Amino acid sequence: MINEELKTEFPSVGFSDLEAYHSQYRRRFYRQVTFHERNPKAMLGHNGIKYLLWTLQRSTFLYLGFVDSLNLNNPTLAFLAARAHLETTSAIAYFFYKLKKYYDGKVTFEEIKDILFRLTLGYKSDRDRKKNRKIPEAINVLTMIDIMDKLIIEFSEDSQKEYFASEKICRGFYEWLAENCHPNFEGMSVGSKTKGPHVFFSAEPELRESDLRLSLSAAEASCRAYFTFYDESFKLLEEREIMPILIK
Repeated sequence: MINEELKTEFPSVGFSDLEAYHSQYRRRFYRQVTFHERNPKAMLGHNGIKYLLWTLQRSTFLYLGFVDSLNLNNPTLAFLAARAHLETTSAIAYFFYKLKKYYDGKVTFEEIKDILFRLTLGYKSDRDRKKNRKIPEAINVLTMIDIMDKLIIEFSEDSQKEYFASEKICRGFYEWLAENCHPNFEGMSVGSKTKGPHVFFSAEPELRESDLRLSLSAAEASCRAYFTFYDESFKLLEEREIMPILIK
């Protein structure tokens, strides 16, 4: 997947984990989901699985886009893909967090139904929501990122909990990626070099090792977290709800 030219240019950077995630996505892939006849008791299982498969498709496409951006030596696209991937991971983390609370009796059925409704059909655009009052408001991405940090602490070993609680690595990754995606200093200066009174610009994208390592770390961490929250959510729904028909 990663071209040989890139591996030769950066011999000390490991790409094996990133490449291995491709088979992880393929293993979880379903090409079709079919719902049973309308049954109120099946609603959470059906809609929950549909949402998981939507996130799986988006996460897969963003993962492939990140790989393509590296092969194109394009750090700007790499940052954009990694940030969007992390946002998608945070969304499924948020769903898992609320779903577990529902099964623990801390969230009502109406609340989990509303959360899934907002995750699936939510819009941030006030203009669109004013045109159609039935469109729900999307859940703020930073809210979901912070929930993911809470889950990382819960899933970590006792010796690491204090570190993750103080560092808030998900929020840290997200804010750093955002700086490189926005037209701020970090985002605007990618590809240019300053030497004394001179500023040099690149005609084609160039990938620096520092940008490669940081974006790769964020993307790999997001993939690992995504698979964990996807699997845990799928398991909860499979054990407790009426499942739709899934076709590989």
